[in-house]
Amino acid sequence: MVTTRKKRVAMTEKLKKDVFMACVVRVSREILPYGSFKAVGETHKIHPRTVANLWYSTLKQIPGYQPNTPLDPVSLLANVPETAFTTKFENSGRNPKHDRDMLLQEIKNIDPTARRTIRSLAGAVGIPVMTIWRMKQSKKLKVHTMALKPKLNDDHRLNRLFHCIAKIDKNTINSVAEMTFKSMYNEIHIDEK
Repeated sequence: MVTTRKKRVAMTEKLKKDVFMACVVRVSREILPYGSFKAVGETHKIHPRTVANLWYSTLKQIPGYQPNTPLDPVSLLANVPETAFTTKFENSGRNPKHDRDMLLQEIKNIDPTARRTIRSLAGAVGIPVMTIWRMKQSKKLKVHTMALKPKLNDDHRLNRLFHCIAKIDKNTINSVAEMTFKSMYNEIHIDEK
C-alpha cells in the first residue's frame, strides 16, 4: 500500500490571519471548544496541529495574556500586534564571519590592478573566494569593466583616429550630414589567439 503525503500549504500572512480569526470566532463561554482546531484546519486545508501552533504562538505575542485565563474575543482582536502574522525572518541564519562594510572599505584601498579577478581580489584582501562571490551575488559588490584604458597613449589614439577616417566613404565626404562608412564587404578581420 502506497501512501502519499499531502502537499504542505505555504502559510502566508493572510492565511495566518484567517486561521486566527476563525479560531477567535469559535470562542464561546471564554474558552475555545474541543474540536475547534480540527474544524478550522479542515476549512483551510491545514493540519489541526498547525492551527494549534499558530493559535498558541499568537496568544503568546499578545501583551498581558496569561495562559489558562478566560478568553475575550474583543480584547484578543484589539491587542494582537502587527508583527504576529509576519512571515519574514529578519534575524535568521548564521552571522557573517567578515564585516561586509569593513571589507568594502578594504577593497576600495586595494590597487585596481590587484583586484581584476575575484581570485586576485580575495588573495589581496585575505578572505575566501566564496565570500567575494557572495558579496557579488547580493549586489553589495558591483562588478564592472574598466571603461578607461590607461595604456592608450596619444600616438595610439591618433592611429585609431586615422584608421577610422580611412574607412569613410570618399563619395560622401563632401556632405558632413550624410557621411557614411564603406561597406567593408571585402575585408575579413581574424583574431588569432
